[in-house]
Amino acid sequence: MELKKTTAFVMLVLMVIPGFGMAMGSAVFTVETDSTIYEPGEDVEISGTADPNANVSLIVLLKATQETVFDETTLADDDGNYSVIYELPVDALEGVYNVTACNETKAETFFEVELAETPEGDSAPEEETAVGLRFAIERAYIFMGKIEATVERLGEEGYVVQDVDANLTDAKLHLEEAEKLLDLLEFEAAELEFSNARGILGSTMGWLRSTAKKVKQTRAEKFMEQFQRQIQNVNGTLLRLQERLDAGVTSSVRGGLTSTMNRLQQMRRRMVGDELEAALDELEGMVKEIEESIEVLGKNYANKIKSMNRFEAKIRVLNATANRLRQKGVEVPELADLETAEDMLEDVVYLLEEGETGEAELLIEGIEDLISGVSGKIRVIRKGHGKNRH
Repeated sequence: MELKKTTAFVMLVLMVIPGFGMAMGSAVFTVETDSTIYEPGEDVEISGTADPNANVSLIVLLKATQETVFDETTLADDDGNYSVIYELPVDALEGVYNVTACNETKAETFFEVELAETPEGDSAPEEETAVGLRFAIERAYIFMGKIEATVERLGEEGYVVQDVDANLTDAKLHLEEAEKLLDLLEFEAAELEFSNARGILGSTMGWLRSTAKKVKQTRAEKFMEQFQRQIQNVNGTLLRLQERLDAGVTSSVRGGLTSTMNRLQQMRRRMVGDELEAALDELEGMVKEIEESIEVLGKNYANKIKSMNRFEAKIRVLNATANRLRQKGVEVPELADLETAEDMLEDVVYLLEEGETGEAELLIEGIEDLISGVSGKIRVIRKGHGKNRH
């Protein structure tokens, strides 16, 4: 039986987010699925790119009925990548399913659900069994690939996955034995080997899903910590610039920062279980509130404070990415330009203290160039590492 070749479609939306911290800057917002055709009971991997640590809402609709069959919010990682698994029910209806990702703007794609094809012709029952089982084995190998990709992502997050590797090796041995038995026309024995492999893969994916929830929890906590740090940075900058800014306006902004920090402390106990999504939504609203409060400082100072926060966040992400690559044994040169950029950020605050807003603007442009150069080097190294793995 000839297997269908599928290609995952990716829809891109260019967006510019006038944000604060993790939600600032220009980014490419995308969504895709790992295939365009699935059968009931299969896993649909939905992934894409967004701003680092951004909230991404994902909705899957059955086009024919406009029924929502999947609705989940996830967090992009430090590199702006996100991924979730939607398990199609075994009784999923055939048809086209629309996938919509939302994060300030929208990105869309689609996939189709089709029932397994019945082998054509008047084949003998044994031949039909062989064809169906070979098809199922091929699907199992594809499923193993999805698990391996998930394991790799979890490994990058620092989670131990040795047992999963052993399970995958065991499952592969069962599948290979099933193929050999099929060649010998030992159908019952082949089905037993396949059943063993399927059981191992199912339990492994269950463990991975449980771990993925922990990863989501960890990312949420990290996002909160980063937001708290940015509030502290803004507060410190306002203290240094208080002689240059309107006292009443500055006091109002700092009061809002203090109120937000208190709310963050109270929110920590809600960043677990079923309340996680609601807490993330509230946190996103708080980010917007801080962004709006900074605007009252005036264009000259508000824009520069936002730029400094964006740079500080990007420097942190680049350093973390470089460290993860080094831990994997990838050679990453010392990123002296990032240290230079950090020093220049301090110089920007000094210039703003002195009222030299024009000079501060020029320095900000220089910082952006340095960070952009380092980001390009990291991308080249990561691409090279990806090629070496394959």
